[in-house]
Amino acid sequence: MKSISKSYLRPALIVAVGGLAMFVALIALISGVHQLVILGLEALSVSDPDENGWIRVIAFSTLLILFGVLTWFVLRSDRSDLLKATFSVVPYALAYTVIAGNLGTGLMPALGVGVAFFLGVLFFLQRKRLPWLYTYALAFISLVMLTLVLTGQ
Repeated sequence: MKSISKSYLRPALIVAVGGLAMFVALIALISGVHQLVILGLEALSVSDPDENGWIRVIAFSTLLILFGVLTWFVLRSDRSDLLKATFSVVPYALAYTVIAGNLGTGLMPALGVGVAFFLGVLFFLQRKRLPWLYTYALAFISLVMLTLVLTGQ
């Protein structure tokens, strides 16, 4: 039992907790940047600065690109598979968030695109023959996001 704990449970827990913590931190950072820009525009006496929601889109897109570049560098580095799999949780979660946000009018289209995304990434991971942690990261965040969509959170 001790060898199973060291070889599977500890890395799985690190990927799950670390990946979710990074995702929550990124969402908090996006909200913080959005609020700072709104406060700055209000200080400049701009009436209704985020009337159409463009500031949120710009903040989200900018931080998404920055985190995407950071993740790309981490995945291309010589770091351990544990760190790389933990970093891969965030892009998966962001992809599911974008899918659910853009197809929020209906549950079935969002689930269909989400399943297609899951199968596409799973196919890629199997073709590259990457270690099990990458597949676990995909399955874990997919189940978390599916639970959130089905419960209406």
